[in-house]
Amino acid sequence: MQLLLADLIEVGEVDTERLRRERPTRHVVERVLSQIVELAGSINTHIVASSAERETSQLPFQCGATVPDCWRRWLGCVGC
Repeated sequence: MQLLLADLIEVGEVDTERLRRERPTRHVVERVLSQIVELAGSINTHIVASSAERETSQLPFQCGATVPDCWRRWLGCVGC
């Protein structure tokens, strides 16, 4: 992320007129911003998935279930 932001800093200030006039600059700015948005989306997805997985895996224990009880229920669900 820092490298992408450094690339934008290197481009300098950009206004609408400069983007219209300088196609290479426009392409650089568009690409870097796209990568930043994709990276942010990936980070958010990872955080949400990790959080949901952690919460889900703790639910049986929060409800007072014991480890053997959880295994019995899980094995029953997978057909063992």
